[in-house]
Amino acid sequence: VAGPLLRLHGFQLASMEETNDGTTGERRASAVSTTSSTSNMVTLTATRDKAERLHRQSLLLDTVAKRVESTLQRGVTRMESSTTRLSRVLE
Repeated sequence: VAGPLLRLHGFQLASMEETNDGTTGERRASAVSTTSSTSNMVTLTATRDKAERLHRQSLLLDTVAKRVESTLQRGVTRMESSTTRLSRVLE
């Protein structure tokens, strides 16, 4: 379960076959370093994508907040006019 979640968040995992396949130390080290540099690139890409997604979400939330604020303001205006009319009736 941890492997797919890490991949989903942009991490590249070295599989057991790459590190424990019985090859020479030089080849194994190059496979790990290649995986590490690929992991860094994927992580940077995932970070950039996450930043872009958060930016879009912030824009969306800003729009929603403005709509909620205007709706609340309309409600306050209606309440004030209703209260004013009610006070006139009660006088």
